[in-house]
Amino acid sequence: MANELLSPGITYTLVQNRLYALPSTVTFITSSAAVEVSLDGITWGALANATTGAVTGANFIRSTLVNTIVALKKATIATVSAGGLGLLDDLAFRERLYSELSGITRRGTLANISDSTKDNPGQTVQGGGTDNVLARYDGTKWIVVS
Repeated sequence: MANELLSPGITYTLVQNRLYALPSTVTFITSSAAVEVSLDGITWGALANATTGAVTGANFIRSTLVNTIVALKKATIATVSAGGLGLLDDLAFRERLYSELSGITRRGTLANISDSTKDNPGQTVQGGGTDNVLARYDGTKWIVVS
């Protein structure tokens, strides 16, 4: 039997231990109980914070409980609390002016800056230019990444 593909914008009641396919895009999931996700449909892991909402890039989802309700929506803004990625906006790194980033304080945040005066990897970004760069916040300044 083929796996049912779940779609964003719809609420589902999962059948216990049945495999469901997730969209091929990163998805924001909320659920009434704990759920598990998998990339390959064989190895499973708990989706942390699913009851309050969590982002996943997994291919499959299942519930080991009866009548777990899940809702999916396309992830547009995701904040990750532990290390690495701090802010991922629109999942395509929407262009931002350097001046728009002044309130970001999370080290490791990535941004697509559209008005940089610097464009070589390792250089400190300054606004007011014409270069579009991918930059990482190191805790004190924005640095052009390669």
